[in-house]
Amino acid sequence: ASQAVTNTTRNNVARAYPEIITAAQSGFNADLGAQSLIVGHDYALVSRYSTSNTGNGGAGNYQDYWFDLGRVDAQSHSWIDSLTQDGSHIHVSGWLSSNWRTTRPYGYVIVLNNGAEVGRARITFTARPDVGRVYPTVYDSANSGFSVDVPVDAARLTGQMSVILRLTDDPAGNGNYVDQRSSNYTTNAGWIDSMRGNGDQLIISGWHAASARPAMPAHVMIFTDMNGHELWRTEITNGDNLDHGGVAQAYPQIGNAANSGFNVTLTMPT
Repeated sequence: ASQAVTNTTRNNVARAYPEIITAAQSGFNADLGAQSLIVGHDYALVSRYSTSNTGNGGAGNYQDYWFDLGRVDAQSHSWIDSLTQDGSHIHVSGWLSSNWRTTRPYGYVIVLNNGAEVGRARITFTARPDVGRVYPTVYDSANSGFSVDVPVDAARLTGQMSVILRLTDDPAGNGNYVDQRSSNYTTNAGWIDSMRGNGDQLIISGWHAASARPAMPAHVMIFTDMNGHELWRTEITNGDNLDHGGVAQAYPQIGNAANSGFNVTLTMPT
């Protein structure tokens, strides 16, 4: 790419180089537009004065100054700001910054359960000036934000959930790609806060948050001996779906965490 420029005033340059008669008018400001720079290639910027004003000045006598822009390295950075569940969708927001975007412009968020894909959604990149300030040498880092809803089958969210942030040359999200993978998020957590007996009554309170709950609405408690042999079970139809303080803050990725509490009184069989 090349562009003719109009020189601007630079008095500081004139003071530094008084022996050069044109130093006071040596400034320039050019926008060469978006370019598909390739990771692993070296690039340079040439500033040219020429006796010709056509093309890039190459038809006349000219004098060049070469600025070494260095190599486009493969650095990539990302962050997930939030990951939440709303029924059959996983909402993921954050940013994905990488020099690979020059040749792999399509971004995808892919949700995994125990390493197997359960859903994906394409990224529409949005402004993230804060990322641009931190990574000014990474391609288009100021427009690296995303916020997507990934459709999933909630019944498949039963293990360790993780997220792949992908850049690819394929609009469908496959092809030649580079991935960045998140840490694991649990999809199933619970705790018994208290359990006490009163005659044949068993009073239990606690919470159980599960990502698969939208597809598995029945709530059953199963009691076993210490060897795992079932003693009895009962379905909970009253006293669950209770608000339970900070569970949602601790497990925002589990959709029902805010209403995962239970406080039930059960009659034990003889």
